[in-house]
Amino acid sequence: MQIKSIWLGVLVAIIVVVIGGGCSKKQASTDTSQSNTYKNVAPEELKPMLEEKSVFLVDVHIPEQKHIADTDLIVPYNEIEKNIKKFPSDKGARIVLYCRSGGMSVEAARKLIELGYENVFSLAGGVGAWTAAGYPVEE
Repeated sequence: MQIKSIWLGVLVAIIVVVIGGGCSKKQASTDTSQSNTYKNVAPEELKPMLEEKSVFLVDVHIPEQKHIADTDLIVPYNEIEKNIKKFPSDKGARIVLYCRSGGMSVEAARKLIELGYENVFSLAGGVGAWTAAGYPVEE
């Protein structure tokens, strides 16, 4: 019985380390206090930003997909640098990137940060989260 308790304790410790490590990694990549990182934005946060027309909205998903209304630019996530002249020249402009599920927009966000942009957002969960929140996409 005591051996089972020891193994249970070891298992719990491993789970805590694994979960804790994953959480701290995520926080580091989305920490909004650092000017050299992108920020995640939830669909509920993006909706008013779009209504205020206070962001430059970019679909970076490949292949082509249905877009959020009023998307300003469609460019593949892996061709950001090649298409940089299509982005705002103001490095402080608010830019929101999205894709289908969030992975490609994160890669694109990292590239924009690397290129000197300071106010970059990635739509957490992408178009999937957007539509799950009840918001439409263009047909």
